[in-house]
Amino acid sequence: MPASEKEDQAVRATNNGGPAFPVSGYVDPNTGGYEGASFGMSLHDWYAGQALIGLLSGPTGSQAAEGARNNPGHAAAWAMEFADAILAERECRQEARP
Repeated sequence: MPASEKEDQAVRATNNGGPAFPVSGYVDPNTGGYEGASFGMSLHDWYAGQALIGLLSGPTGSQAAEGARNNPGHAAAWAMEFADAILAERECRQEARP
């Protein structure tokens, strides 16, 4: 695996946007453990899924849609790149807030 891919994976592992649809739980007073929480998929994975839906739902004959249908590996990579870009833009906007 090229170094840039390893770096990309490391960034995704640390900045995944947090949980997409968290369900809160509670701290069990007897054990101190967190009970009943479900963090589900990461926001990164949800964004990637939404991007993939967009890529695949293009009209028949469109270059992006046909490319995605004919090469699922490329479609998955595109979707992950879109998710990375969304999270990066989201982070920039959050940092710019006073």
